Amino acid sequence: MVEAKDVEDGTRKRLNKLLADKRRLEQILKTTEADAPHELMQKFQNKISKAAAVTALRDQHVQEVERLRPQLNNATQEAMKLAQTLVAHEKQKVEMKAAVDRLKEQANKEEERRKLVLGQLEEARSQAGVCATAINNLRQHLVIVSDDCDALQELYKETKAAGKKVSVLLPEYALRVNTMQQNLDAQLALIRQREQEIQTLQTDYRLRLEDLNAVKALNERFHIRCTAIQQRMKASSDQLSTILKSKQEYKAEISKLQQELDERKSKSLYVAKDQLQLIKESDSLKRTLMKAKSLMQKDISMMAINKVTNHRLKQENDRYKSEFRAQAKQGMRFQAEGDKYDGYVTKITVKILRLTDQERRVVEDNFDIMQVIAEQETRVMELGNLTEVARTEHALYTRSILYIQGLIGKLKEKALGHLLEIQKLVLERDYRDQCLVQGDLEIHKLARQISLLKEHLGEKRRSNASLRVVQECDTLNVSLIRRHYELQDLYEKVRLKQSLLIKGENMYNLRCKEKRETSQELHRKIARLRVHHRHREVVEKLRSAISHIRDVILHIQLRTKRLTDVLTFPRNIHRWRNLKSRDPAAFEMLQEINTINKQMFSKTNTTKATIEKIHELDTEYVRNQIMVLSHPSPESVLQLKQYKEDLESRLLHVKQNGH
Repeated sequence: MVEAKDVEDGTRKRLNKLLADKRRLEQILKTTEADAPHELMQKFQNKISKAAAVTALRDQHVQEVERLRPQLNNATQEAMKLAQTLVAHEKQKVEMKAAVDRLKEQANKEEERRKLVLGQLEEARSQAGVCATAINNLRQHLVIVSDDCDALQELYKETKAAGKKVSVLLPEYALRVNTMQQNLDAQLALIRQREQEIQTLQTDYRLRLEDLNAVKALNERFHIRCTAIQQRMKASSDQLSTILKSKQEYKAEISKLQQELDERKSKSLYVAKDQLQLIKESDSLKRTLMKAKSLMQKDISMMAINKVTNHRLKQENDRYKSEFRAQAKQGMRFQAEGDKYDGYVTKITVKILRLTDQERRVVEDNFDIMQVIAEQETRVMELGNLTEVARTEHALYTRSILYIQGLIGKLKEKALGHLLEIQKLVLERDYRDQCLVQGDLEIHKLARQISLLKEHLGEKRRSNASLRVVQECDTLNVSLIRRHYELQDLYEKVRLKQSLLIKGENMYNLRCKEKRETSQELHRKIARLRVHHRHREVVEKLRSAISHIRDVILHIQLRTKRLTDVLTFPRNIHRWRNLKSRDPAAFEMLQEINTINKQMFSKTNTTKATIEKIHELDTEYVRNQIMVLSHPSPESVLQLKQYKEDLESRLLHVKQNGH
């Protein structure tokens, strides 16, 4: 499609060039009508015929291009489809590579798990050897424990004697400690109360400081605003004084002008020449009056500005009053501090009242001045109207005379111009009649020449079109050959990629076989682990039996010691009664020793039970770990299913594209 568009653009450009050549030839023919010899005319006719031939060839070429255009479109569409298939194959190749990499990662993970299992087996073997050594060590430890029990009994007797001494001193120390604690509690309560009081005082002090700072800031603002108001009042008073002075000056000037106008009017009745001078002077006076009006308008604007400023000052005074009222409310809270500022505030209020009175007076003066200015403006307007009436009457008379004289001169000039134009039009009519006759003759000549040039151009176009068609056919053949070679290259690339896909499938199958073999080895090792675990359970049973035997031996040893003590130191009931009556402290000590021995036996039994429970929990923990390692997780199973489904779908897609 793109090449066809390029061909059409090229043909259009060539046609435009031929049309430009035609126009140039026509211009040359027009320039060389009478001077061109017969040979040049023949050459031009030949060129025109060739151009006509070129146009015919161009038309044929356009028809052939239109015939070949659907073929080119089909070829371009097929090429685009092949390019899309190649892109899809490349994407599938990338996806297959990613899947192979994932499988490699899974295989590496499985190998790591296998190594971990082997390490755990070795650890279990080492633990079994450690258990055997531990049993021998326990047997040796039993003998050592029996000796330690004898030493503990002797230490218990010594601690009992020391406990009696401590029991005497304990109540005294307890009383002292209680008194010290009571004193400390009382002191702590006092300290907490003092801290709370200090915090309340600090908060009150901070609030007072904040209020004082706020009052100071408000007073400073009030001072600043009062000074600004005073300055504005001074400026307004100065402006009023200047306005009054200028007003008096304008009044004097206006009176002088009125006197001069009266004098000039009296003279104008007697002298006609002085009218022009009066008109000029009246113009100058009018200008001065306009200037005076502008100045008066400025003064009026200044008065309006002063009114606005006075209004703003009133608003600011109202604001200050409202702020002062708020400050007065705050001053009621702080009476001690408010007494200092009462006198100052009263002075400021007196000043504000004075300023308001002055403002009222200024406003009244301004109103009087405005009335006087309005009266003077009306008088000036009346004088100006009178001068304008006299001036307009004189000007109209002079203008009417000049206008009539000008009209007479213009009418004479127009009559002469019309006569000259009539003569020119007659001459132009004769000249145009001659030109029309000559133009008809030239048009016939040009029509003949144009017909000859058209024939020559048609021949030229046909010849050029035939040549261009041949050249374009050659270019199309070359482009088709290139496309054929490109398609062959693409088919070869597709075959190579199919071979790579087949190799990838073979590699995937090999990896699946390796995975199965590794899973079988893992199952075998898990079975061995279970056998070792059973042996470990037997060892734990033997350990529990050894601990039970140890307890029995201890019980027998204690029983033999008691019996030997009874044999060596026989104690009758009468003897016990004598001890209770004679030495009750010794009797109580013996009873406490017996109770402590019983408690020791009970605690040893409880510790043994807890140790056995801990061993059982350890064994269950090891079993659970082995079970978890033997069975894979559900997430890994789901991932494998997804990988299988993706591979099957991709293989089907690849096979379909290959066919």
